[in-house]
Amino acid sequence: MIGRVLNSLLKPFDRRVVRIEQAPPSGSLEKKKADYYWEKQQYLERSEFKYVLWIDRVYQQVREVPGHVVELGVAYGRNAILFSHLFRMHAEEDVRKYVGFDTFDGYNETSLEQERNLSDTAWKDNSKQRVEDRLKMAKVASSCTLVAGDIMKTVPEFTQSQPNLRIALLYVDCNAYDPALFGMESLLSYMSPGGIICIDEKKQGGETRALIEFCEKHGFEFRRDASPFSIPAYTRISKS
Repeated sequence: MIGRVLNSLLKPFDRRVVRIEQAPPSGSLEKKKADYYWEKQQYLERSEFKYVLWIDRVYQQVREVPGHVVELGVAYGRNAILFSHLFRMHAEEDVRKYVGFDTFDGYNETSLEQERNLSDTAWKDNSKQRVEDRLKMAKVASSCTLVAGDIMKTVPEFTQSQPNLRIALLYVDCNAYDPALFGMESLLSYMSPGGIICIDEKKQGGETRALIEFCEKHGFEFRRDASPFSIPAYTRISKS
């Protein structure tokens, strides 16, 4: 009330009184709430916001392609959540599912020997249960299937149990040459015509080498779109 009165008096002088909110005390309930909401909005940071647009862009390219989204390399489940939200936003949750393959225990010995840039401690704090709990909290667990173990073993086992599997998007984010190439080759016959195989490798390494060799072998185009939100590299499976 006092502030409004003062502002009316100061208006002719182009001045006004501004209330300064006191910061909540450290450890208070208000601070905990503020920290919680800040963490919930981390997507507003530039890198995370760009990544969300990146995922949306690649998904838009397979909107008219029948099939599911399969990822090699789940990590903490960020893409599982993003793709599941996209399914629901486009009312496609009844016809699309997310299938993710990961050791959920870091890289295997072969990959560590071949890819010197990989760390033997990376992702060791992760587990399938931890990711599943995160998917439940995000309310997307019903859209996701997680497969734990070495991709070289689990992919053939999964496809044998799912002979009618059709894939619209194969998202490769395992950071290692052998599982990347093996996954592409093993899942090629399950790709829908017009589907996309892409890699999520900002620093070129095993995934890039695998996709280049895969494209050369099968006569596919190795490419990237001219957009700041384009994935590093991908190929589209011929419709013919």
